[in-house]
Amino acid sequence: MGLFAVYLAVSDPAQSVIPNYYQKGLDWDKTKAALAESERLGWTVEVSIYPEAFNASQRTIRLTVLNRDGNVVEKATGTLSIFHHAHAKEIQELSLAEVFPGVYEANAQMVDPGHWDMTLHLRQGGSGYLWQSVKDTKWTSASIEGPKS
Repeated sequence: MGLFAVYLAVSDPAQSVIPNYYQKGLDWDKTKAALAESERLGWTVEVSIYPEAFNASQRTIRLTVLNRDGNVVEKATGTLSIFHHAHAKEIQELSLAEVFPGVYEANAQMVDPGHWDMTLHLRQGGSGYLWQSVKDTKWTSASIEGPKS
C-alpha cells in the first residue's frame, strides 16, 4: 500500500506544485505591495471567455479594464498568466492585444472546466497594474435534442 501511494504521488501530473512556488513565497512582500498600489489606482477588470461550448479547446479570453471613474483604460500593454488548478504546472503566459479601446484579448488552451487562476500584469504610461483572480468556468453542452431550426 505504501509503495502505491508513493507511486501515485510522483506519477500523477495533476498532483503538482506551481513552478517557482518557493520564489513566489519569498517575493510575497513585493507582490502584496504591487497589489496595494493597483488597488489605489481603482481599476477593475471584467472577464469573459468564449466560446463556452464544452467541446472547444481554444478559447478567447476578453478583459475589459476600467478606471475608477468607469472609463476604459486604453493603450496599455501587458500579459495574462493562467493555469487550471488541476494542472498547476501548465502555466500559459499570454500576450494581450487591445482589440477595442480598453478591451484586451488573448487566446488560450482551456479544455477543462473548473477553477482557472488568472494573473494580469498591465502597464499604461507610468502606471503598473497587477490583478489576480480565480475564474470558475462551466462549459455548456449541446442540447440533447440538437439545434432548433
